[in-house]
Formats: sequence, C-alpha cells, structure tokens
Amino acid sequence: MDWKQYETEIYSHFRQQYTDAEITLDANKIGLYSKVSRQIDILIEQYVAGNRFTLVIDGKYFNKKIDVKAVESFIGMLEDLGAHKGLLISNQGFSEAAYNRAHFGPSEVELDILNFDDLHKFKRDL
Repeated sequence: MDWKQYETEIYSHFRQQYTDAEITLDANKIGLYSKVSRQIDILIEQYVAGNRFTLVIDGKYFNKKIDVKAVESFIGMLEDLGAHKGLLISNQGFSEAAYNRAHFGPSEVELDILNFDDLHKFKRDL
C-alpha cells in the first residue's frame, strides 16, 4: 500500500459511514487567516440542526510514529479552515507528546487521533 491507496481506503470507510454527508477526497479550501488554498485529504461536510458541520481528516502514511509537530501543524490547519472537528489517522501510531497535545491542548477545535488499525471501530455522529 502507498499513501494514495491509504487515503482512498480511509475515504471509502467514511463514505460508507456517512452516506448523507458531502464527502470529498483531496479537497481544497481557502484558509480564513492564511488566505491560501489548503489541501485536505478528506473533507466531510453535513448540516446538523441547520448548521454546516465540517470534519477534516488527514491520513499520515509514515514509517514512524506521528510526533507532536505534526499534531500542532494539523491543529493550525483546522483553525485556518474553521473546521469544527479534525481526525488525524496514522498507520504507525503517535508519540506520547502527540497524544498529549491532541487531547490536552487549549485549541477550540475537537481533535481525535486514531491508528489506522482501529479505523473500523471508529464511528462518530457528526
């Protein structure tokens, strides 16, 4: 498997889970603050109680655990996009610092981090 197949498999999973949502593989949106186009691996948008809810998913197909810098970079992108929630998925897992930053940081954005092997267990209501 390569990184593109990895992202496509994640996309297929969420396509099956959220049949009513608008799901885009390899999306681009202009950042609210950066004013530049931001590449998004998987973008899920759905109306909830009359409000548009945005979930940004980033798949990391690396040969080592994801570190805290990658988590902080992702949080910055989520804030720039005005996303309500982010999901960072890795084939190799995450360092302890990455977990801590994702779960205990001051960001207003809700962030979940998930090992790829646990993807089939992940089901969240938007």
